[in-house]
Amino acid sequence: MKDIVRKFDVSTLKYMNFFKSATNINAKDCIVFENEIFFVTDKGLAGRAVGKKGENIKNLRNSLKKQIKIFEYGDSAEELVKNFLFPLKLQECTLEDSKLAIKFTKASDRRYLLGNQQEKLKQLKEVLKRFYPHVVEVTVLQ
Repeated sequence: MKDIVRKFDVSTLKYMNFFKSATNINAKDCIVFENEIFFVTDKGLAGRAVGKKGENIKNLRNSLKKQIKIFEYGDSAEELVKNFLFPLKLQECTLEDSKLAIKFTKASDRRYLLGNQQEKLKQLKEVLKRFYPHVVEVTVLQ
């Protein structure tokens, strides 16, 4: 698959540089929402970026005055979704003909994604669009 070229504005680059200085990990991407910032790391680096007992994430949260989410990049759309939703447990996540279907093991996990005017689902779609633009539909199954 062809690499997607992402362009970052100045404020996003500042967030990414601050993330690097706070965690000593390079961010692969940074997605800024109204009151949240998502940092995407390379595989295997999210735990190090969070830090012991969440110290790095606490420092980022206090310094930036925003909620912080750190998750790892996935080599497939399904893997990226699993990483984004971690620690929630998925029963299945399948991609077929540019349509992604997600099924949770617990109803409470499903509510996390669909609650609060589906804000988390909208965020997930935005993240997917940045890395896997061929995914045009996301469905949450019962």
